[in-house]
Amino acid sequence: MIHGPFRSFEHDHIFDPIAGHATRITDVIRFAAPFGPIGWLAERLIVGPHLKRFITTRALALKQLAESEGWRAFVSDSNQSS
Repeated sequence: MIHGPFRSFEHDHIFDPIAGHATRITDVIRFAAPFGPIGWLAERLIVGPHLKRFITTRALALKQLAESEGWRAFVSDSNQSS
């Protein structure tokens, strides 16, 4: 993170192949809120749970998209003539 409301924020995606042709994607988020003890409390009570819900909801939506034909809307067909 270079700018934003957090003192620090890192978000990594880890891709691990699993049985068959599947891939497990793990999100690892590290963050710190500003404002000392008040920020620390906000991290535990508000920000952390919110980020977990947000990332989980996003991951489920991406999973549904990847496992359906919906992903095709986001990938250009290089074989298609213009």
